[in-house]
Amino acid sequence: MFAYTGGLKGDTGNTGVKGDTGDAGAQGEQGIQGVKGDKGDTGEAGTTFASRFMAMRSAVQSIPLDTYTKVEFNTELYDGLGEFDHESGFDFTAQEAGDYHFGACVGIASLVDTETITAVLRWESSTNKGQDMKKQGDAGVGIVIPSLDLHLEIGETVHIEVSHNKTGAKDTQTYWACCFYGHRFH
Repeated sequence: MFAYTGGLKGDTGNTGVKGDTGDAGAQGEQGIQGVKGDKGDTGEAGTTFASRFMAMRSAVQSIPLDTYTKVEFNTELYDGLGEFDHESGFDFTAQEAGDYHFGACVGIASLVDTETITAVLRWESSTNKGQDMKKQGDAGVGIVIPSLDLHLEIGETVHIEVSHNKTGAKDTQTYWACCFYGHRFH
């Protein structure tokens, strides 16, 4: 007897048109959490500097016309190393060499129109005698806020001087409208 095995296989036909994409399947379950890694090394502690101060005027100070006058900040709020003289010299004197930030707010009451106030943040050292940073306030605005970063060596000093172009001697403002501050940052 003879079994039918079929005919010869013909050539493969052309690929048919692609069908539509099916719907997305459901999201699978979340896997288990991985093993916790080792704790890293503790970083170095930051540096804290004790050199910092803030002082203000507790009473008005008369400032002559067009004359730079050292502001006598006579009340200390804090002074980490006793570097600010609030009793007689009114200077900050560095007890540590390093980089410092200084700022001030100095006010003269009742300026108008073209009248201005100018503050000078002055530092003196063996290499920088009488160096300063001037900041002039806007006309009619009776307050000026200078600030400066600088490097000081031990014994170098910083103070604030102020002048104005208003007729006659005028008084500074007090407290937060007349204050001086600084701190070592490096």
